[in-house]
Amino acid sequence: MVKTLSKILVIRKTNIMKIKIIILMLFCVNSLFAQYPVLTTTSLENDPRMDSNFGKKGNYARDFTNQRDQYVGLWRYSQNGILFEVKIEKKDKYINKIEYQGQVSYNFMDRVVLKYKLIKNGILLYDNLNVILPEDYLSLASKYGVSDYLSGLMVDETHKVRASVSIKLLNTNPQKIHFDLASGAYHYLNPDSYYENLTTIFTIPLNGIEMVRVN
Repeated sequence: MVKTLSKILVIRKTNIMKIKIIILMLFCVNSLFAQYPVLTTTSLENDPRMDSNFGKKGNYARDFTNQRDQYVGLWRYSQNGILFEVKIEKKDKYINKIEYQGQVSYNFMDRVVLKYKLIKNGILLYDNLNVILPEDYLSLASKYGVSDYLSGLMVDETHKVRASVSIKLLNTNPQKIHFDLASGAYHYLNPDSYYENLTTIFTIPLNGIEMVRVN
């Protein structure tokens, strides 16, 4: 009986700790947006990159017409011993913040985050499909203006290389996307010395691949 009561107390203490952590996280998020308020709002369809005023403090480019929805889901490529899956999820009001010489400039944008799983020849190289992502997650893309594709940056996590990426929805049945991680435009996230003896920098398939919608 005593042991049972002790277990119950431990469970209750654990639940209380979880509640406290959640409250703390919500407080931090609320504090963040209280500190950096939205001052003006525009549409992503206006392509904020072409607006010299968008980079100023407090602007928010919103996906008013839900252009990101058509890309959201899980997409799969399976060929030549490679299983590569990309999960695209919406990320609303992502903050871009720059601090320089004591001054802070910031803006917000509706974006998507890119998670992936990669298996080669039966070996799992990476999988964060079901991971809760940190706020500073680096694999992000957006759909700007009248462009018919997502563009952004994605990290090949095996060797920590960040490269430009484009994702275009194809007019096919079943639904497919053209996924292109551009190996010609990338930079290292590890020290340069880490890459000196590598024969292959990228593990994610390159040169453009077609991926079919799973769900």
